[in-house]
Amino acid sequence: MERRSEAGRPLPLVLHEGLAAAARSLAQTQRLRVRETQSDRATRILPSEIQAMLASLPLPPGFDAAHLHFTSTELPSLFGLSSSTGSSSGTPMGGKNTGEDKDASADIIAREAVGLWAARQAQDVTWPCAAICGVGAALDYTVNRGFVVALLVGFEGVAPEADQAVVKRRDEKAVFRRRMAAATAAADAASSAGAAEPSYGARIRTLGNPSQDAVINRK
Repeated sequence: MERRSEAGRPLPLVLHEGLAAAARSLAQTQRLRVRETQSDRATRILPSEIQAMLASLPLPPGFDAAHLHFTSTELPSLFGLSSSTGSSSGTPMGGKNTGEDKDASADIIAREAVGLWAARQAQDVTWPCAAICGVGAALDYTVNRGFVVALLVGFEGVAPEADQAVVKRRDEKAVFRRRMAAATAAADAASSAGAAEPSYGARIRTLGNPSQDAVINRK
């Protein structure tokens, strides 16, 4: 988004869950192929495979897409680790297992990937007609490789416009997901504590007594 803003594309791309799942699948496929053959050149994802993946998604007909791919060959140095042998007090790769380290590592990989894409695929990164995107990543410490895939979809010649309703719905979905996660965590905690499960049902009021809830027999 920073690169697009610098190029005069301030409108943010909408994250599409289907595209994100497709990007993760492509990154995972690349990881498995490299792990099996120990080679990068003979195991790249073919354009036909990307087209088949996009064709399986519920996207509007006639769309255009851009594919961005990044491969890292130095995971330990990217993660700022001192060794790859590991230690009992840290991660299997020798680093500290803290949230700050994970956030910094993700930021480093993201900037490495976007920097490469901005240098080699600048037209795709700043594509003015891109409307939605999906990003996926797969890391493999065995072969010391990291793979990042980004998919951008839009309609060539039709630049997206700001839609406040879409932004509002996206914010509402984020709030709903947080509430669902909190409710699920509370239910799991109550279940583990042996508490009785909450009862659910409708509140019923009759015409004869509209101010009080009616009592019905439980089944």
